[in-house]
Amino acid sequence: MKKKIILVVGMLSLGLINAKALNGSVIIDCGKKELAPNETTSCTIKGTSDDEITGVSLKLALGDNLTLVSTSVDSTFWYGDAENGFFALATTKNPSGNFDIGSFTIKAGSINTGYDSTVSVNEAVFSSANFDDVDASVNTESIRVLSTIKTLSKISIDGTEIDSFSANTKVYNIDVNSSKKKINITVEKTNDNATVQGDIGEKTLKYGKNTFTITVEAEDLSTNQYTLNVNRAEIRELKTLKVNGTEVDLKSGKYEYTITVENSVTSVELAGELMNSDSVEFADKYNFRKVDGLKEGNNEILIKTKDANNEVLTYKINVNRSSKTTTNSKNVKNPETGINNYLVIMLTILSLGSIAFFELKKHNKFPLSK
Repeated sequence: MKKKIILVVGMLSLGLINAKALNGSVIIDCGKKELAPNETTSCTIKGTSDDEITGVSLKLALGDNLTLVSTSVDSTFWYGDAENGFFALATTKNPSGNFDIGSFTIKAGSINTGYDSTVSVNEAVFSSANFDDVDASVNTESIRVLSTIKTLSKISIDGTEIDSFSANTKVYNIDVNSSKKKINITVEKTNDNATVQGDIGEKTLKYGKNTFTITVEAEDLSTNQYTLNVNRAEIRELKTLKVNGTEVDLKSGKYEYTITVENSVTSVELAGELMNSDSVEFADKYNFRKVDGLKEGNNEILIKTKDANNEVLTYKINVNRSSKTTTNSKNVKNPETGINNYLVIMLTILSLGSIAFFELKKHNKFPLSK
């Protein structure tokens, strides 16, 4: 009797020694870890177990500003449903090792300032083949919803904010005086997640229009560009320009002009005034002057002005002397009378017509009335 009792206790002890607790885990993996506002991504749910299991139950847990769009159960092993993110599944195939459980799709919210969120699982339970329920370990998937803000909140020049600045106005025209050789451009971005590149800091100004661009890139890599047109007042321009006494129609910012003269013209006299004669002078040999020996075709004449810092502005005057072969006959002067040949012909026709008219009237061949 004593031997039987010892044998039974020994067998029970052996059974306890060989008993092994079930270990399992649930792993979530989302295809995209960074989403734009209102963007969706799909995530998979996989399981691992060191022993056969007959059932799985788990509840999805979504962080702030994430919503569940849809769920799906892997039918290879499981039957059951996953309504509202709660998976209640059973199987007759008793999987172990690594196995698929299902998938789901989430959508980011509409907040566009950028934020961090998470996707995880609550209450993940595996049922073993002997119907024991075991809590499975779970992971947490981090999701970043990217900022789409790509604007500036301020643009300043030499510490002074641009008048009437608006984040949605992309082009600004700014006038500075002629003595302003450099400016310092500083900006402030609307969203800290954005990056700013371009013409920031100290910039050198030439006379006239200076264009600077600033690019703002949002966290989602979309971009905006701001343009600053800084106009440094031009003091080196000509006030007037005359060629052989004929005034040229000067335009501020335009420094090349073309003038056509007749073939008989072999020289031109350039004259005029400086806009700022107190602070501007002509560069050597490039002042108002007489130019002789014009060739047929184009003759390039340069006028150069300079300021006190020897910054030079160049005007290019293209004097086009017509060739004899291309001179239009109606523009040629009658050498004896100085009257245009075309006008002589017209006067002759009118005179002959008048004579004929009066002759007809005289002989009553062309009565004025019946």
